[in-house]
Amino acid sequence: MNLPRPLEAIRRWRTSSLANTFALQAAFIAIASIAVVALMSLAVIYWVEASTQHERLQEKSGRVAERVEAAINVVESSVTALAKNPMFMTALLDSKGRDSYVAPFLENYNFPITAASGLALCDINGERLAGTRSPLSNCRSNSALFKQVMTEGKTQRELVPLPGGHLGWTVYHGVVFGYTGTVEGVVVTQLDLHDLLQSVPKDLDLTGVALRRTGGTESLVSAQVTQAAPSTLQEARTPLFKGKPEAMPYPLEVVTRDHLQPFGNKLLPLGLGYGLAGLLMVLLVIYWARSVSRVLIAPLTKLTNTAHRVAETGDLSIAVPQTSAGEVAQLAKAFEVMVNAVRISGSSLEEKVALRTAQLEQAQAATRDRTEQLNAIFDLSPDGFVSFDAGFRVTFANLAFLRITGMEEDDVIGLEEARFSRLLAGKCLPDATFPGVASLRAARKNLREGEAGVPPLRIRHCLIELAGPGNRALEVGIRLSQAESVSQILYLRDVTHETEVDRMKSEFLSTAAHELRTPMASIYGYCELLLMRDFDEDERKEMLSTIFRQSELMASIINELLDLARIEARRGKDFVVERLSLQALVGEAVAGYKLPEGREAPQIQAPDETLLVRADRKKIQQALINVLSNAYKYSPRGGAISLSFLQEVHHSVGRFGIEVRDHGIGMRPEETARVFERFYRADSTGKIPGTGLGMSIVREIIEIHGGEVSLESKLGEGTTVTLWLPAA
Repeated sequence: MNLPRPLEAIRRWRTSSLANTFALQAAFIAIASIAVVALMSLAVIYWVEASTQHERLQEKSGRVAERVEAAINVVESSVTALAKNPMFMTALLDSKGRDSYVAPFLENYNFPITAASGLALCDINGERLAGTRSPLSNCRSNSALFKQVMTEGKTQRELVPLPGGHLGWTVYHGVVFGYTGTVEGVVVTQLDLHDLLQSVPKDLDLTGVALRRTGGTESLVSAQVTQAAPSTLQEARTPLFKGKPEAMPYPLEVVTRDHLQPFGNKLLPLGLGYGLAGLLMVLLVIYWARSVSRVLIAPLTKLTNTAHRVAETGDLSIAVPQTSAGEVAQLAKAFEVMVNAVRISGSSLEEKVALRTAQLEQAQAATRDRTEQLNAIFDLSPDGFVSFDAGFRVTFANLAFLRITGMEEDDVIGLEEARFSRLLAGKCLPDATFPGVASLRAARKNLREGEAGVPPLRIRHCLIELAGPGNRALEVGIRLSQAESVSQILYLRDVTHETEVDRMKSEFLSTAAHELRTPMASIYGYCELLLMRDFDEDERKEMLSTIFRQSELMASIINELLDLARIEARRGKDFVVERLSLQALVGEAVAGYKLPEGREAPQIQAPDETLLVRADRKKIQQALINVLSNAYKYSPRGGAISLSFLQEVHHSVGRFGIEVRDHGIGMRPEETARVFERFYRADSTGKIPGTGLGMSIVREIIEIHGGEVSLESKLGEGTTVTLWLPAA
């Protein structure tokens, strides 16, 4: 270490003799004593001036808190008034009215404050219906508080990160429909707290101002005029909304910072006076201490010389000089004990080395066992794993990864991270491709460091689809490591089944909601007309008849949905299976079926011999009645309905069929391919009643019995449906 020339001279003088060291230490003690006296004389002046300045800083902190509370109260009171406005409730139900007057009104709406803010009107699904022209106008429907407002109806608040390191005060206010008392939408308001605080330091002559969580040390949002070290600033804190904890998402406080200089320009003259007096005293102390210490360290010098001789020669038999008493005598005895201990410890060194070697061998054996266990786990795991070394090169890929991706081990081992990413991305579909190992790693680091701006992909894992048969869906994630030999591990899990189930569920819910909305719209519209206007008796009866028919349609849809759900959920566990005569079963179903007015019973062609099947009587009759009902409904111009029995051997197993043939309107090939889809109806005119669930229920019942349903149709000629059941 290079020191300035005067300091280097002092260091050499101090290390040249223990007496000089004692003298220098005495000088330090003198300097400390002078400093204590000086500080005590200045303490009272400093305390009085500092207390006065801190009271002023605390007063400014209270003014900042009042400003923040006033801005938040203005925004929340404005939002409360808007949420109760009838046009907001109308906007949730009337899209034309919303686009014509609510949306323009909100786009030009401004809160009576200078800080950046935004407002959005959202429906129950989190879709933004209207709002102000501001980047802060969004629904934030993924927030748990948004969903809580929808269920509880209570106003909720939270602080959310905004772009640029800003912080937003976000309020979720439910729009309650007056007739039903239910929450039909949410008004989401955001206030940029950073923008609100930006002008405060300059207005109140402060260095900085910030918002913190009560009792915390980290600033949530801050604004300052100049950059300054936190240690040079004084702080004052004032809680927000004191006595009103319900007005905040959690307790907050305003922190104001400023430089407090109790002495101002008076400190320099005082320091010079104390410095000159102290310098004279230090010189006197050094001279006195050096003289006294020379006499005291003479025995220590002899002990030092002996230590040098032992170190140079290695002779542990040299006699250690002894003194009569004092600390030096204790040091001499300790030195002698140390020499004897070194002599004894040398003999046990080999034993310690041997023991340590045995411990290392045991540790290596345990490491090998653990490695074998991990290799076995990776080989047996259905999930794929790929590890990378410190240079981000592939060092390992387990069998599951190779099987899932169709790669060979030689193709991936040794590849750099970028080449590996391109290789895996090349095996994916374009719209669900692999984002790359580097992107996953960056997203994982952002999550660990708590950054707000993360890439637009799922932090813990992403979903990709492999091209090829089946389009397998894989969930891909990454785990970072601090080990020297492993930097990161990529893991893949086959989620094809889960993805397909989610897709089917979403399609089913969307279709069911659409089918139920159509009759509900008719019921709602006619009820509203009956309530708002007076009609003559004929018109009123016609409207009520329409409401009744649409209600019957809704009940039919719901009943068939519940029936289909029970069949799928129980998968035949509640079926009462018994050995039955197929002819008797069909006869009972036809006898119990209510024929449409003016239509003849189906023509049954039954064989003489009894056809026995194992089936649930009620379920098979339900399926047959659904098919018969379709045959009559889709033969609106009449025509005979025939019912016959078939038998054949299918895959070495005998089976019997119930064939229902009509001479109705028939279907095109593209309609035939979709006949078993839920809610699909070949009739696009809406004149033929039905829910579109009947054939789905038929197929579920027959397939649970181990059979199958076949369908043939030709446009204008009719349709033939055959229900096949295994022979008993």
